[in-house]
Amino acid sequence: MSGIGTIDIVLAGVLVIAVTILVVLGRGSQRAGSFASLARQAGLDPDRIRAPYWIAKIVFAALLLLVVAAWTRSFANAFVFGAAVLGFFLADLWLLQRRRARRARILHSLSFFLDLLVSLLHSGLSLDEAFRRCGERGLPAGHPLADEARLVSGEIAAGQDRSQAFAALATRTKIADLHAFASALALGSRLGFPLTDILSTQAEIQRERRVERGRKRIDRAMVMALVPVLLCGLPLFFVVVVLPVLLEVFKTLNLVRLVGG
Repeated sequence: MSGIGTIDIVLAGVLVIAVTILVVLGRGSQRAGSFASLARQAGLDPDRIRAPYWIAKIVFAALLLLVVAAWTRSFANAFVFGAAVLGFFLADLWLLQRRRARRARILHSLSFFLDLLVSLLHSGLSLDEAFRRCGERGLPAGHPLADEARLVSGEIAAGQDRSQAFAALATRTKIADLHAFASALALGSRLGFPLTDILSTQAEIQRERRVERGRKRIDRAMVMALVPVLLCGLPLFFVVVVLPVLLEVFKTLNLVRLVGG
């Protein structure tokens, strides 16, 4: 830190304060709306994590800026600016990773959830009661799909229209499979189709998609497994196959040169 002047530190502090003010002033902007949507998709309450989210962004940006500046002994450096930008978006990267993991858990359990829902409907329960029981007893506590099911059940119990509650579920999670599920239920309710048939079809579709996702994961794992095999096998292939051929070629060229000489 000896190479960093007092003026540089003051300028860095002013920069951090200015960014903080801009963030506070822009809380009602489109960026804030994007944050609220991302937080909901990650299973978090936007109002509860808004302050920690912005504090983390500013703190990480300032910390990485100071660390890289101390390492490069200068604030006038592209690496310093890049580090500050990276630190500012670390919280967003964490939210994106949390959203991805939450979506994967929901999609992994969706076919089982729908099968259980169909079974409860066949036992004589109404859709609202079956949905509530699936959320409370069908999945482990804290499972994101169970949390969403309990939220939908609470909205329906509070008097919200069933179609609107399921549409809000799709909007809240931004998962295409849940959007198709909500659209199928809304269409079936309007046209008078049996809900058990609709849910059975959706469950079958989810099973097929689950198998397809499993195949894609296996394919990706096989491709990743080939990388170390190729890295280890190519040198061995060169030594065992290519190198003897090259030696024979060089030997033949030397003989031709000697004969020609």
